[in-house]
Amino acid sequence: MTKTPPCAKVSDKLREVPDYPEDVLEPVIDDTDPESNDYIAWFLIRTPDPDFDIQSLQDFVEDRVKPILDRVPGTFRKQCSGGRERETQIHFDPVLMAQRRITVPDFIRAIQATNYNFSAGAMAQGKLDIRVRALGRFSSPDQILDTIIRQDESGPVYVRDVATVAETLKEETGFIRSNGQNVLAMNFQKEPGANVMEVMEKLKERGG
Repeated sequence: MTKTPPCAKVSDKLREVPDYPEDVLEPVIDDTDPESNDYIAWFLIRTPDPDFDIQSLQDFVEDRVKPILDRVPGTFRKQCSGGRERETQIHFDPVLMAQRRITVPDFIRAIQATNYNFSAGAMAQGKLDIRVRALGRFSSPDQILDTIIRQDESGPVYVRDVATVAETLKEETGFIRSNGQNVLAMNFQKEPGANVMEVMEKLKERGG
């Protein structure tokens, strides 16, 4: 009788979960041995300008730099760490919403119906400033502001009537420092059987 690996059992149990909260990604089970992972290279991205926030380049590195290095044969699990992803925050005023008889669930449903990848975040910033974070398919702040929350005989109520929108960075949950300076770091693992020297040469060619 074939014995089911523990990893497969955990994956099967996770697939039985009917749904996850909006802020939570589905867990991924990786059947590897951390002791055998071969990290063969780290690339550090820094800036000579002490006033520049290097963490703001996380999305740029993920979108523009990582795809180039992803094509280096013999490597896998390339990841960028130490940065902060961009996000759009919607700050709505509960007083203005009350004047228009709009509830918080009404507001959230309107964003969800348009955005689909909606994520509700911290909701307390003083009595007149509550934050809701939208991660996803809106292409600009104006598109969010033009979203209709409710339509009735008095006309449409838009997001702009009760809220403002700010493009910012996610809250900092960690950082990487080198020589006392914040940096972004990319690490690379070698595929089993790949030649370390050949892989390093290719990484230097692409990263140089």
